[in-house]
Amino acid sequence: MGLARAAADVLRAGDSVQRAFVTLAPTALDALAVDRVSLWERTDGDRLECRATWPPSSDHLGLGRREANAACALRTEAQHQLSSEMPGWLGELAQVGVQAVLDTPLVVGGASWGRMVFECRTPRTWQPDEITAAQHFGDVFGIAVERDRRREAEAQLAYLEMYDDTSGVANRALFLTNLRQRLKRARRDPKTCAALLFVDIDRFHSVNEFFGDRTGA
Repeated sequence: MGLARAAADVLRAGDSVQRAFVTLAPTALDALAVDRVSLWERTDGDRLECRATWPPSSDHLGLGRREANAACALRTEAQHQLSSEMPGWLGELAQVGVQAVLDTPLVVGGASWGRMVFECRTPRTWQPDEITAAQHFGDVFGIAVERDRRREAEAQLAYLEMYDDTSGVANRALFLTNLRQRLKRARRDPKTCAALLFVDIDRFHSVNEFFGDRTGA
């Protein structure tokens, strides 16, 4: 599968971040002739942690790294030959057999989300077209992350429309929606019964005012 086909599949399906990586990574292995692709997510400030690899491996999981500065966060870095004597994460990769990496940024909404790293087990001189291809993979993944965030935000908005944010209890909008559905069902099927129970609690507003919404709800 080529990059264009993989990108189309990811964007058309609208999958989760993890699924997007699993779709793109095998194509990257073939297109760039690399041995492994690893996904690094920003967790706090300039710190990133390895979240996934393809093919799956336990060598990388738990590895962490820090970016030297903000400029590095948005720049592709090519390492042609690693050494176990290198400081930080590059030295750790060398210790598990990685000899060369293409380290490309993942940008979401104009900000750095993390990195996608293309790894080789032999020293390698990265060519300009390979660097460009790696950046394209990163761009597609960034779009997938952004779409996943948008879906989560839309789901949260849909939840807040139907449930009280403080207590998590169904609100009036959800009640009226369910009531309309039950009444429509009762009209279609005479055998269907529907009933509404109304409970009035005296001084309930005073409980909320005195103890707060969390207690009252």
